Amino acid sequence: AIVTYNEFGGYGHPDHIAVHRATVRAFSDAWSDEHAWHPTALFAVERTRAQARADARVIRQTTDFDPLPGGRRLTVASRDIDTTIDVRDVRDRVRRAMQCYRTQLTLEADCYALSNRTGAPIAEVERYTEIGGMAEPATPGARRDLVDGWHANGERPE
Repeated sequence: AIVTYNEFGGYGHPDHIAVHRATVRAFSDAWSDEHAWHPTALFAVERTRAQARADARVIRQTTDFDPLPGGRRLTVASRDIDTTIDVRDVRDRVRRAMQCYRTQLTLEADCYALSNRTGAPIAEVERYTEIGGMAEPATPGARRDLVDGWHANGERPE
């Protein structure tokens, strides 16, 4: 599977929007060439409206950052999420990785802010919508995961 920004670049950043468009095009083009690698699914990282509201509360209560913009254009309804991944076990590693980008990010408590001082908490759960796919899930009726064909327990079906 391939993961990219949503069509609004997460929060409207023009470079991220361009990356989304290029990724969607590359995904489509890969299927037009019989000799190319054929990725089975394309996912976009999303924030739900409920999460944007919760994040804004945390940001206002624990930092001097402004919350990342929300609203209907930059978020999705919870029911539209196809896949979630609990990332609490790796939050410390994510925080350490973010520290390597001090010119682009400011960290405060368990939150980060971009150079314009808009921020959000470091995620505990990542959310994705499937925006492209050419294959069936590994088991009938199952939602495809980010590593198509692999089950949550890490075993690959025969």
